[in-house]
Amino acid sequence: MDTGRCTVRVEPTTGWPLFDGLDQQDVHVVAVQRECGAWEPREPAVAEAADVLRELLRLAFGDDLVLVLAGAIPAQGTIELTLDGLPAALEVTRTRPATCVAFLPTVPAGEREAVVARLAEASGDARERLRAAVAELRPGMLVLRGYGWFDDRDAGAEAFGSADLVRTAASSVAGC
Repeated sequence: MDTGRCTVRVEPTTGWPLFDGLDQQDVHVVAVQRECGAWEPREPAVAEAADVLRELLRLAFGDDLVLVLAGAIPAQGTIELTLDGLPAALEVTRTRPATCVAFLPTVPAGEREAVVARLAEASGDARERLRAAVAELRPGMLVLRGYGWFDDRDAGAEAFGSADLVRTAASSVAGC
């Protein structure tokens, strides 16, 4: 589905080499991406995609999502933020080894804290941290990231979660 300059797609992650060996039978992704020119900076494309993803999440779940950014500031723990902070958080996940997760309010606080603590302690580059976060997925949780480097044709934002949760997030876009 094309939403102006951004394209939205929903698909299962089975077959993604990054997730080989993980139990991802029910893991899907909603991706909002924009094609970039060879010399075009990727930051505006990621911000635009993050804005679209933020509105999809807001329409699907309201403003009650609990968002946490882990690993952005080494040895400093985590940062809780609102949906309004999502574009900045996704830019951090694009440029640093950090993880952004969103929890529905139905996920108990103790469970959220345990997942976030494990993600905050995870090491590795952005891809390894994404893999670790997807391995932690549970009902009511999304893993969010921004992507697109200077040599990538596309830049954008993605939300990984259960098929039902991802479809709910994308339901406000016709055709998803």
